[in-house]
Amino acid sequence: MPEDLRVTGATKSPDAGQVLLRNYLRLIKDLVVRIGTAIALIITAGALRGFLGWDSPFLGLLVAPAVFIFLFTVYRFMFGLAVRKCRRVLRNYPLEFRPRISKKDAAWTQYGDRFTLRIADDKPGTAPLMRAIKGVGGRGWPKGTEGGVWVAGDAAFGGVAVVPGSYEMLFFQPAYWDKHAQEREQAGAERLARARQARIERRRL
Repeated sequence: MPEDLRVTGATKSPDAGQVLLRNYLRLIKDLVVRIGTAIALIITAGALRGFLGWDSPFLGLLVAPAVFIFLFTVYRFMFGLAVRKCRRVLRNYPLEFRPRISKKDAAWTQYGDRFTLRIADDKPGTAPLMRAIKGVGGRGWPKGTEGGVWVAGDAAFGGVAVVPGSYEMLFFQPAYWDKHAQEREQAGAERLARARQARIERRRL
């Protein structure tokens, strides 16, 4: 069921550096928790080996989850993060407030949920459908969008939505990329140059 979210106003736009810092700290915290859990399981298995022996199946119950957590963490950090994509966009586009965002659906992927959404612009009914993922990966629609979102980017190419308060980021691009090919071709030298600097001139999602 579509989730329709409206806002009543906006305050001063957040600092892009603070937005990125908050997300990098969130990423580091997640990494520490995951790797710390894997290490704790390995240490526990090592401490018990003298009592149970290396051939004990109980040790396998500790080591196997540790290996899985480690491999999954590496996989997610290699393929499931869009922080760098968000950083390039925020360095090349200013943040502007958007009064409404509509989440249409969410699809499961190995590294996190992928959303289909619509972000309102100044011309009601013209906002294209976008496909989006969280900047630091993970699942679940970000909380706090009831108060609106800040957006940096170009609707024909893509961009970043920042949730006020939490500064959680969503990297998005047009869901129907080919549909907007003509608009991108006619965007003009300045728009195209900026999109290239942000590396959203091609489909990356």
